[in-house]
Amino acid sequence: MQQAKALIASQKYSEAIALLDVALSKSPDLRLLDLRAIAKDASDQWRTALTDAQQMVRLAPDKPMGYYRAAKILAKRGKYDKARAFMQEAIIRSTPTAQTVLQNELAQIVPSQLASNLFDSLPVEVIALIFKYNIASASGVANQNLQLSRLQRVCRRFHDIIEYDATFWQRFEVVSSHRRNLQKMKRWQDRLGKSHLTDLVASIDSFESYEKFALSKGMSLSAFAGHALTSLSCKDITEDVNALIHNVASNLVHVSLGISRCGVPLEVLLQFFPRSRTIRLGPRGASWQDFDIGPYEVLHPYDKNRAHPIEEITMLECTISSEAGKLVRGHPVRRDWYSNVRSLLLQDCCPGIDQPFASWFEPNTSSERKYDLPRLQYLVISDKRRIADGPLLSLAHCQSLQKATIVNYGIASLPSSLQALKYSFQAGQAAPSLVETLSSCQELRHLTVDGHGLEGHALSALLRHRPLDLRSINVGPRSCLSNLDVEALLCCNNLQALELRGLADITGGPLVRLVNALRNPETGKAAINLSVDDCPNIAVDALDWLRANIDGKFSAKMTQVSRSR
Repeated sequence: MQQAKALIASQKYSEAIALLDVALSKSPDLRLLDLRAIAKDASDQWRTALTDAQQMVRLAPDKPMGYYRAAKILAKRGKYDKARAFMQEAIIRSTPTAQTVLQNELAQIVPSQLASNLFDSLPVEVIALIFKYNIASASGVANQNLQLSRLQRVCRRFHDIIEYDATFWQRFEVVSSHRRNLQKMKRWQDRLGKSHLTDLVASIDSFESYEKFALSKGMSLSAFAGHALTSLSCKDITEDVNALIHNVASNLVHVSLGISRCGVPLEVLLQFFPRSRTIRLGPRGASWQDFDIGPYEVLHPYDKNRAHPIEEITMLECTISSEAGKLVRGHPVRRDWYSNVRSLLLQDCCPGIDQPFASWFEPNTSSERKYDLPRLQYLVISDKRRIADGPLLSLAHCQSLQKATIVNYGIASLPSSLQALKYSFQAGQAAPSLVETLSSCQELRHLTVDGHGLEGHALSALLRHRPLDLRSINVGPRSCLSNLDVEALLCCNNLQALELRGLADITGGPLVRLVNALRNPETGKAAINLSVDDCPNIAVDALDWLRANIDGKFSAKMTQVSRSR
């Protein structure tokens, strides 16, 4: 239990859930169920978390724990009526001391007349006045006897309301007889109706007539929405978007910025978004240097006691400052700053791999690295414009890596944990053979190669050196694959898919023997998906036999270029 609490406190919810699943499989326990519900709720698995809470109620109907947990989960999702009902049941079953605490929590749950779909219970005129005027001048608000605190809760949950109430913009009206105001509101509605949910507040603040909503002390709507907004996607860093980011950055979990160059080190950029778990930079847009980063060093102090929670980093046609290891507010960056990163995607980030990523893939010892290696599970490094020779990628240190896509980079080593590899190396470069690097991949199941790396019967040599339990193989037209390589696949007893494209050296005999070896004695057919598109030297009778003896998808298309050859 203590270990699960520690994992939850460090936001490692999936590990906590796995640990609690094992413990609960032995015997159901209310405290363990409550911890699992907390972990699932925090990782957006609220429906299964509610199931755990309901199981707690069934196991101990006279105790308040299950009712209390269900109330917290439902209140967080805006289901206030049900949440209040569960909280009242918890109060009934609690001790007098605990009842006082729960009564206070019950009072914090938004009343039913301000439910998640609250625009159904408030007149359209009132909502229009809230958005258009200051509270003091909105007579409709006073008539509805709504307090400022409730209005603030409305604004904090603005994006949740839009998510649950898809028809809001069809029913929203502005109380004004001025033609110009009506025309502007119509354009505003049209613009918002086509916007992504995460762009709504940005669109509101960038609209000139509603740039500032003085709901309280001159603050804009985005200042309130920032309390709840967790995802922001901006194609361009304009002045209006800058103002929005200042209000919402501290709570953003998912960030997407359309920039082509980041003028600050990645460590500093992440410090601006202290809670972000996914960040996406690019493709192409305004320069990050157009954004004023000064206030962030005041708003978001560097937490030197923990690693950054970032889990996914994506850079598309974007470069980042090579200045690594910069002090953040006078503190050296922790070695485990990137320890939570699980996914890294770098696409067309010229020139080469920028800092701090380069140190992740160099064949250094761990003591020489600036940062501890992240536990990467998914990796994409692609640069289609890269034509010059460069250093080879050393991935053997990434012992958690499961899927990797490498384009136009040579590979020096791969980890034994790798399960799927997509590899493409452009013609004209001296690519190393994949035989030695793949021989260490004991768990490899899916292999895709398009380009250099399989010359000289490399696949045959690989399978002779270390038999692999390959499930799917995809070889592109720029690769070299021979009949001997196809014959070597006879050792892959669990092969489920084979795709060969544009390979002139392949004939029908080895394919027939392979399919024949994979045939099921009961059905007489092989359970495999086979594609031999643009392979001109496979005889027609061999294609007919293959088509008749495969219990899966079969393709043997020929383009006009292949026919002419």
